[in-house]
Amino acid sequence: MELKTATELMAIFERVGATLNEAEPILRALPEGERESYLTGLGSMMAMLWTGLQHPIVQEHPELDPDV
Repeated sequence: MELKTATELMAIFERVGATLNEAEPILRALPEGERESYLTGLGSMMAMLWTGLQHPIVQEHPELDPDV
C-alpha cells in the first residue's frame, strides 16, 4: 500500500478508535449485570480495529505506528 493511502487510512482508523473510546466511561457506569458484555464487545471491536486494520498497515509502514 502506498504511504499516502496508508496515512489517510490510519488517520481514519485513529478517529474511529477515539470515538469508540468515548463509550467506555458510559459503559462502565452501567449496572454490573449489563456492563461486562458491553465492555467485552467494545474490547473486541478495538482489538479488531488494531489486528484487522491498523496492524497490517503498521507492519508495512512502521513510521505510522500510533504508539511510537
